[in-house]
This record gives sequence, structure tokens and C-alpha cells, in this order.
Amino acid sequence: MPYSWRLFRSVLLVASAATMIFALAVPVSLAQDGETQPVVVQGTPELETLVTAIRDAYAAASEGADVQIDASGGLRAAFEGLCSGDVDVVMSTGPISDAQIQACADQGEGFVEVVLAYEALALLTAPEAGLTCLAQTAVSDAWQLGAAADLTWADLGSPTLSDAVAFYGPEAGSRAALLFESLVPAGALRDGIETPGDPAALLAKVQEAGAGAFAYMMLADLAAADPDGAVAPLQVQDAAGACIAPEVETLADRTYPLARTDYLYINAESAARPEVQAFVEFALAGEGGVTAQGPALGYTPADEATYETGLANLLGAKTGRTFSRPISPIQVDAANEGTLTVTGTAMLYDLVRRIEGQFTAQYTGATLETEYVGNAAGWDALCAGEADVLRATRAATEEQLAQCAANGVEPYTLDLGQQALVIAVPAGADWIECVDAETMTTLLSAGTEDAPAAATWQEVNAEWPDRPLLLVAPPARTGETDTLVASLIGSPSFAVRQDMVESNDPLYRAQGVANTDNGLTWLWWTDLQGSAADVKLLGVDAGAGCVAPSAETFADGSYALAFPVQIHVSRAAFANPLVRAYLWHFFAQSTLDTLADYPFAGFDLNAYSRDVREAVYEMLAAYEAQTAEAPAEEAAPTETPAEETATETPAEAPGGEDATATPGN
Repeated sequence: MPYSWRLFRSVLLVASAATMIFALAVPVSLAQDGETQPVVVQGTPELETLVTAIRDAYAAASEGADVQIDASGGLRAAFEGLCSGDVDVVMSTGPISDAQIQACADQGEGFVEVVLAYEALALLTAPEAGLTCLAQTAVSDAWQLGAAADLTWADLGSPTLSDAVAFYGPEAGSRAALLFESLVPAGALRDGIETPGDPAALLAKVQEAGAGAFAYMMLADLAAADPDGAVAPLQVQDAAGACIAPEVETLADRTYPLARTDYLYINAESAARPEVQAFVEFALAGEGGVTAQGPALGYTPADEATYETGLANLLGAKTGRTFSRPISPIQVDAANEGTLTVTGTAMLYDLVRRIEGQFTAQYTGATLETEYVGNAAGWDALCAGEADVLRATRAATEEQLAQCAANGVEPYTLDLGQQALVIAVPAGADWIECVDAETMTTLLSAGTEDAPAAATWQEVNAEWPDRPLLLVAPPARTGETDTLVASLIGSPSFAVRQDMVESNDPLYRAQGVANTDNGLTWLWWTDLQGSAADVKLLGVDAGAGCVAPSAETFADGSYALAFPVQIHVSRAAFANPLVRAYLWHFFAQSTLDTLADYPFAGFDLNAYSRDVREAVYEMLAAYEAQTAEAPAEEAAPTETPAEETATETPAEAPGGEDATATPGN
């Protein structure tokens, strides 16, 4: 069980216990004579088998559990019961409708929405056909009732086959067949589909040489028949023409066309009852829940984060659509032309160049005018309304905040944790525990003809061993040495020695020093997190005593070589749709993948991708709704140069003028 889930589960247990105490204290509304009420589940018969299997496993593991499932009334009656308070949980193969939401609101009832599982089709084609992707229309035209009886592979666009296509699939009336019928315009599948047997037999038929097979099955069944993932299912084009593969990520973001999401809707008042919480928690995260029961029945479970979010919604009483709402809160055309003005420090260049590169690849009409002016000038520009985005490694001063307020500029801050420069020596270097400005000056000074640079540890400190001094340094252009000099030594004219061993690989530097008895190097905290090198990190004395590097000393500011990593976006610039798109892009999967490569201290990627994302979603959605209700206005005037522009040279920015200043400037 992942560590994040163990932490989250403890929160669930505490919340559930608190709810149980409350439930027992109010016997009239939530319990009768100390006994819990049954959990009433209704909804579509299509999910009855799955939910019943989960209920049975729950009952076997939970003494006294009473979960009553009745799908006889169908989905409409179930939602009516949810809205009247007579049904605790509705099982649905689709999202709740606007009319159903309004019906609940009219009766003063809310609901919590969670994802139970996905149902997805996998299309498989003969390997010799050479097909990897088909348009939705081609899929429908091939498979639905009324399709051409003599369809050939050439008709499907095969570059290698021209023979007739042989169609294969599960039995009529199976879950896969019913799902496929619901997804094609005709509402029924073509005649002449062969049914060779179970998923393994279907897979074997597709791979059979000369069979010319075109088959379909549930994605979950393919995963069971091909556990190693050796067979790649056909991709299907979305509405924009992009080829989408069937996988959990594309099911979650609803981009894969041949799939649907299955939901549980919990009455908001019922969600406070411990017996309802316990059943839903078991269904989503229990050992006998949907992850155990679903695949054998053709369902693809969601990922852990989706279930964590659903349980957080349940225990936090977060009502309304959360999973079935639009994926993005912004409505911005990817070809929309405009300019964003980005300012601030170059110390975050390595991180943001990747994120912004992905942004401009998606928003092809966007131009980023980037200026590396440092923190102080960057805050001044943002608060004056002259910049849309600020990259900063320190907070604003009181004067700058006052300037922001006076100009109606309210920054929205993305706090990505703290970065720090750490100084490493071999684990066995027992003669050194801490460095200060004087020590680092002696270690790094280029020296003069009259006072040569230190060659041994003893020349730095007479009490240290008389052994050669080995300094393993990063290249000057990467900024670590500039940060060390500026933040600790504090002399802008300091001349760094040039006789150091240089390497751009921080893991190599750390391991190299670990393998010596005389080495010293410095590297970013995030780089060290990927190292198993046996090194000792030195404390730093910047005038207030020696402070060891740690997440705590980074956060409280006592470690002199640490700084916050922050992106500030001006809400006053939201009239420019690309500014809203830029902010939301910081929660795109590509950005989350990038942030995972930068384990900043104090940054919780799970909380960021769940809680912070939710807050930004609601803020942007509210702005979009307000804008839609207001009279149409022209967006903020922008220039539209064809390419991204930047002052100075971005590739050298981290080691340029800005990087010679301390992170707090």
C-alpha cells in the first residue's frame, strides 16, 4: 500500500470515527435503538452484478453490515429516491443530469459524486493490417448494423491488406456487446460477428496468421488475457482528430471515445452516516472492493488518486459534480493568439522552460514575452500591472504588496515548495560539520600569486587533515556556484578558482565525492533525492549559528541557501484567456509529470494535484461563468509576435546576471 494512501487512510479512519460518535449521539435521525440503518442502494441493473459482488465481500468482512440493493425500479426511480432522501446510494452508468440535479435542489437534497469504475472497449486488428488508429466514423461504419457486408481491409485504410475483414467479438448480450451497441449511432451491431469463445480465444484469433481478424472486447478482459501488455489495442480518434489509446488516464479524462464512466451518487445527508461511509470506502478502496471484483466482470478500476479524491469528497461533504463536470474550467481555443508577459528570476528557468514549452506546444498562438529581471524588479512589474506572471524565489515586501493592492492586482500563488543548495562531503569526513562565509571563501577563492588557492584541507583550517583538497563543481552556467557565492560569500566580485573538477551530473558528483576521503561538492536538494551516495550534508552558518539542511529549516528560512519556488499569476490579467490557460496548464498531466521530477522540499504532489487543482478549478470556473453572464467585451489587447521572445539568452539565464543575485533579491 503506497505511503500516501496510508496517510490518507488514517484521515479517513479518524473522520469515520468522529462521524460514528455523532451518529450514535443522535438516535432519532441516524440510528434506531443503537442499531445502524441499512444502506439502501438503487440504480441501473447494469451495475447490479458488480455492486452486489462488492456488497457480498463487504458483508463477509464486516459483521452486521446491512446493504440492500434493488435495481428493479431502474435509474430514474433511483434518482427520485436520492432526491427525496429515501435512497442512500445510486449506481449509475452515466453522469447525473441537470434535471436530476435541479430535482434534488428543489427538495433541499444534495449529493456526493464518486467514480466506481470504467467500461471501455478495446479494438484489435490483425497485426499484418498495419493499422494503429481509426476515426470514430470508420469504427461505427464497420461495426454497426447496416455496415457493408463485404468490407475490406483496404476500406479501413490498411496499407498492406485488401482482403475481406473477418469480425470477431464476445457473445451477443454480453457486457461488451451491450456497451458497443450503446456507443454506435445505429444502436445495434452488424450481423456476422463470429464468437470464438473467451477473451483468450479472441486474442488468439486476432494473432492468427492469415485470419484477417478485426475483434473487440472489454479493455479489462484484454488486460486479463494479455497481462504483459504485448498486444496494443487500436487507437481511436477523438473529436479533434487526435488518436487516443484506451488506458486508465484517457478513461479518467474522458478522451477515449469507446468508453463510459460508472458512478456512485450518495445522498448528502446519508454521506454523514458511518455505515454509508464504511460501505463506500470498502467499495472504492477495500481489499474486496471494485479493484478486486471489477476486472473479472469486465470493469477497469480507476487509479488510486481518483478513489482518494472520491473518498475525500465523501468525508468532506463536497457535494455536486466533481468527476462528471467539464475536464477543464476554461474555454480557450488552443489556436487563440495572444501574448503573456512573464517576469522575475531566472533561477526557476530549468523548471519552467519545460512547463512553458509544453504550454506553447498546446496553445500554438500564444507568445511568452519573458524578461529575467530578478525578484525585486519582477514584483514591481507584477504589482504595477506590467506583467501577467511572476517567477519568484521570495515573497513580496510589504511595500510591494501595498503597490499591488493600490493597483488592483491580486496575485494567485502556486507554492511549489522549497529548493536549496546543499554542500556534501564524504560520510567519513569527521573533521567538518559546518561551513561559513570565511570557510567557503578560502575553499573557493582563486587565490593570487602572493596567496595561492588552498591545495589541502589543512590550508583551509589548521585543525583539518593534511590531505589534498578535491572540489567537484557543477558548470558555472547551471547557477549552483553563483547561488553559493551570492547567498553565503556575498561578494559580487568574488573570483572563483578554475582548477576544480567539473561535472554537469549531480548524481555523479555526489557519488564521486562519496568514493573519496577528501572531496566536496554542492548540488540542488532536488538532485540529491535521486542519489544513494553515502555523503554527509554540511550545516551552514550565515551569521546566526550553524543550521543543518532539512525540509524544516528550508521552510522556516533558517537555512541560508534555501528559497521558495513560487509562480504568481495576476488575477487582474484573467481577461486575457491565455493567462487563465497558463494557470490551468500548471495542473496538466505533463506539468504534474515535470513536477514529479523536481521533488522540492515541502511540496506534496498528491495534495497539489487534488486540493490545489480543485481550488484553481473552482476559481477559474467561477470566472468563466461570470464572464459568460456579463456583456461580451473584447479581451485585453495583446500583441501577437510569431515566436516566444525573451530578454537575455534563456539557455544561459540560470548562470547569467539574475543568478548572481541571492534568491531573495
